[in-house]
Amino acid sequence: MKILIDCSLLTIGGGVQVALSLLLNIAKDKQFQSVVVVTHQIDQQLTDSIKNLFYAYYVLDSVPMYQKYKQAHFFSKLEEKYTPDLVFTVFGPSMWRPKAPCLQGFALGLMFYPEVQDILNYSLLKKIKIKIMYFIKRNLFLKNSDYYVVETSVVKNNLKNLLNLESNHIFVIENSYNPYFEEYFNRKMSVKISKDEFNFLVPSSYYPHKNLEILANVVDLLYIKNFKNIYFNFMIEDKYFEALTRLVVNKNARYMLKNFGPITSSNLPKYYADCDAVILPTLAESSTSAYPESFISKKPLLTSDRDFSRGLCGEAALFFDPLDAEDIVNKVITIYQDEKLRVAIVEKGVDQLSRVYISAEEKWKKQKNLIQNLIDLN
Repeated sequence: MKILIDCSLLTIGGGVQVALSLLLNIAKDKQFQSVVVVTHQIDQQLTDSIKNLFYAYYVLDSVPMYQKYKQAHFFSKLEEKYTPDLVFTVFGPSMWRPKAPCLQGFALGLMFYPEVQDILNYSLLKKIKIKIMYFIKRNLFLKNSDYYVVETSVVKNNLKNLLNLESNHIFVIENSYNPYFEEYFNRKMSVKISKDEFNFLVPSSYYPHKNLEILANVVDLLYIKNFKNIYFNFMIEDKYFEALTRLVVNKNARYMLKNFGPITSSNLPKYYADCDAVILPTLAESSTSAYPESFISKKPLLTSDRDFSRGLCGEAALFFDPLDAEDIVNKVITIYQDEKLRVAIVEKGVDQLSRVYISAEEKWKKQKNLIQNLIDLN
């Protein structure tokens, strides 16, 4: 089976992790001849030994969405050269229409939560621009893809309504932690009970809807309440972190925010292991690997009280109002002070992981079966 895998839209965040997991698995599977197109951000995280296993391998420069159409000719020529049985755009929408059947991943959860624009105080002009952008992306999905893969049944139902599709054109393959987590935590179990400081990991790239700015207000309040040994550790680009720290009103409290910078997938488990808890104040998600990664790492999780997070976490998190810094502070102090609660959340996380999520290996099996079935179908 010959497959063209398009990862050219992925530069940061969970999409890169999903792509890397897929590529690491399909490279070693001799049933596939894989023609792969990646960004430099993905290329840097693949070893030469993995790259050499692909039938063909290309690296494209990252360009803004409005310039992606210029790459359509490149992909058309690529398809003409290799004649794949299936094209898989790991996360779309792509800017070109293959002749072969096309499967695209959908992870634009913000399209289902327009109220987030009001929460973020977007201007009318910006809302109009976003509406136009979503209209374009909706049409690109319809025009350039035959099948869609999502990570939850909630997203499947929302996408079915958004694109007016039949259910049998949308497939659900649950999210998972990346393969490095299983390897790391099978080899080394982390038991991190606090000493002089308590560290939260904030496992997120920077996007406005991730609502990371609220944590600047949180440290202001924690400092006033004399909880000065609680730290929030980000993994974002320096320019975003510097802007975030400037939002802390009390300059004396800024030390409570730290930044590791962007972390590669292979190194990510270590940062979970070294933290005391995980916090994610996001406003909208289609899915996030941060939840199952917290569960397999056995770290207590604090996150937003939203329908998507309740569905993905069940009782395996302490929830807060992501728009209320005082509520977040109260929950942070609670998790810091209450060891029994931390243990209980971790235990529920282990249970949630086994009931709702699949392992990295199981995810690959589902991806492989879907690819095979679609090729056979066409």
